[in-house]
Amino acid sequence: MGEAGVTVIIPCHNAADTIGLQLEALARQVDVPDYEVVVVDNNSSDDLGPVIDHWTPRLPSLRVVPAREHQGVSYARNVGIREARFDHIAICDADDVVSQYWLRDLWRCLADHDVVSGSAADMSAEVFTTVDEVWQRIDGQGTNYVAPPPPTANEVYPVMMGGNCAMLTAVARDLRGFDQSYRRGSDDGDFAMRLNEAGIAIAHSPVARIAYRDRATPAQTLRMGYHRGFMHTRQCARFGAWSRSPHLRGAWPLNPVRSLVAGVLMLLGAKARDWNAVASRLGTSSGLLVGWVQHRLLGRVPARQLGVGLD
Repeated sequence: MGEAGVTVIIPCHNAADTIGLQLEALARQVDVPDYEVVVVDNNSSDDLGPVIDHWTPRLPSLRVVPAREHQGVSYARNVGIREARFDHIAICDADDVVSQYWLRDLWRCLADHDVVSGSAADMSAEVFTTVDEVWQRIDGQGTNYVAPPPPTANEVYPVMMGGNCAMLTAVARDLRGFDQSYRRGSDDGDFAMRLNEAGIAIAHSPVARIAYRDRATPAQTLRMGYHRGFMHTRQCARFGAWSRSPHLRGAWPLNPVRSLVAGVLMLLGAKARDWNAVASRLGTSSGLLVGWVQHRLLGRVPARQLGVGLD
C-alpha cells in the first residue's frame, strides 16, 4: 500500500517533440492531490533529457525510469505501475494534452470507484501549439466537477481508454498489469475485460478529458486500423466474446469491400473525400477478417504475456 495520492504514468518512445505540452498541462493542474509524474522511457532514441530538465523545476516530482528490455506501450505502462509510490495511478500519453482539471476530476471519481476511464476530444495536430489553445477547445472544460453515471457491473462488452484512465495501484498490480501480447492495440480492452471478470466495474467520467492528437496519414491510419482490428479478434478469442463484439455483427466480412467502394466513389467525385476515414474502415475491417481466420477458424491464439515489466 503506497502513500495517499496519484502517480501519473506517461509511456514514452521518441516523444521529445510532443511531451513538453503534456508536462506543462500536468504542471498547471488545478486543485490537485499529492502526485508524481513518472515518464517511462521505452528505448527512445531522440533527445528526451533536455525536455525533462526543462520541466523538472515546475514538476519537482517528475522522474524518468527506463524500460529497455522490451518494446511496447503495455510493457512501459507496467514498468510505471511497478515504480508507482502512490496508492492510485493515472495513465496518459506523451503526445496528448490532459485538461486543466484532469487530476482533480480523476481523484474525485476515485473516491467512489476503483477504476475510472475518461473521455477524449479528437483534434488535428495543428491545434497543439500551446496548452492554452488546446484547453480552449476541449469540450466540457470548466471548473465544476461532474460525477460519472453509476458504472455497470458485468458489462456485455466493457471498454476503457488506456491513455486516459486511473485506478487503485493495487488493482493494476493484482491483475498483473497490461498484456504485452497485444503489441499494437487492444491491451486496454483486454484489461477492461479482465476487470469485468474480477467483478470490478469501470466508471466513465465525462469531465476527465484529454485532447487526442490526430496526425496520422492515410497510410498510417490504415496500418493502425488493421492492427486494431486484428488484435480485437485476439481479445474475442481469449474471452469467448465473438457474439458480444460490437464490430462483428451482421454482414461484417463484407466491410472491406464496402470500404473500397466508398474509396472509388470518392475518386469519382460522387462522395466527399475523407481518405483517413476510408483508411480507418478498410484497415480495421481487413484486420478483423484476417484475425477471425487466424484466431477463430485456425485457432491460433498465442499465449498471454501478463506481468511483463511488473516483476
